[in-house]
Amino acid sequence: MKTVLEDIKGKIARGVYRNEEHVRVCIVLRILQALGWDIWNPHEVNSEFPVLPNEDQTRIDVALFLTPHEPSVFIEVKALGKLEGVLTQVERQLRGYNRDNTAWFSIITDGQIWRFYHSQSGGEFAGKCFKILHLTEHNLDDLEQGFMGFLSRLAVETGNAGRDATTILQLTRKQRAMEESLPEARRRVLESPFPSLLEALIQVVAEARITISKDEAERFIREYGAQRQAPEPIRPGPSRSQHDSEPEPRIVSDEREYPVHGDEIPMHWFDQAILMVLSELGGRASAQDANEKIGQMMRAEGKLTAYWTKRERNGILRWVHRVAARRHALVKRDCVSDRSGRGVWELTEKGQRELRSIRER
Repeated sequence: MKTVLEDIKGKIARGVYRNEEHVRVCIVLRILQALGWDIWNPHEVNSEFPVLPNEDQTRIDVALFLTPHEPSVFIEVKALGKLEGVLTQVERQLRGYNRDNTAWFSIITDGQIWRFYHSQSGGEFAGKCFKILHLTEHNLDDLEQGFMGFLSRLAVETGNAGRDATTILQLTRKQRAMEESLPEARRRVLESPFPSLLEALIQVVAEARITISKDEAERFIREYGAQRQAPEPIRPGPSRSQHDSEPEPRIVSDEREYPVHGDEIPMHWFDQAILMVLSELGGRASAQDANEKIGQMMRAEGKLTAYWTKRERNGILRWVHRVAARRHALVKRDCVSDRSGRGVWELTEKGQRELRSIRER
């Protein structure tokens, strides 16, 4: 198999293949033969197979059969280098081919790029793509493994190819679901009851009716930078208030350390910052916008020290966690309302009065 692939790669580089027929005969059929398919038997490898003979003259470039009248694989062939501009159109074609005569796999190739689709999976056809092989970019070992695992006659016949494709698609869907859920999970970490990022991610993904395990969520957070640096933040007035004596909310840090001289920021500073930012943003703002402004204030006042930019066990920056705790305290005092919608903070009349009082001092 490697010898065949190496020879084809060399000929692609030299520009030997010029049209669609060259790709079909000299690349596709040659690879199929190396994968154990009998290319001389039209009952097994059928070129120009009529997909819907009773409806129109639509034909698939190559159809592979393990048993008569039940196609196992459809292969749609394009001229070398001509796939990108027509991919969406060809995917629609293959979706139609599989409507009444569904194959296990569908493949779109221009001889150089091979896109594998698990036709029998649910959802949009484009979302069924589980494997892409690139003859000129991938190494021979990866190419051989990919072709043998998903297109060899033995892999298709034993069902191993189908099982592996299903597993890959499930992982892909979970991956996509976690990526799409991450912003909402980050937002929930900042709101009562202040779940960890791991707990929030599992919850949000579950709401999309996809189940992920704790290990899968942890791996995603670790490998895909789910605990990236949060937006940078802001500044309020220096005056003190009667709330300075209010007990500090307990914050569990991933490092046993305490603020040293230069790190201390009284709670009333965060309270004033939240009220001021909401006022500056028209009386209401998303948690993300408010945090961004507060971060800018902290930076401007030199308060964004190493202590405050460390992360808590839930993955959230220490200063962001503190803002969330103080916002929760302001809600309890009826200075801030979160009734406008999940993730939206709003300045109440009491909060406006308190802010005016602060500014008049």
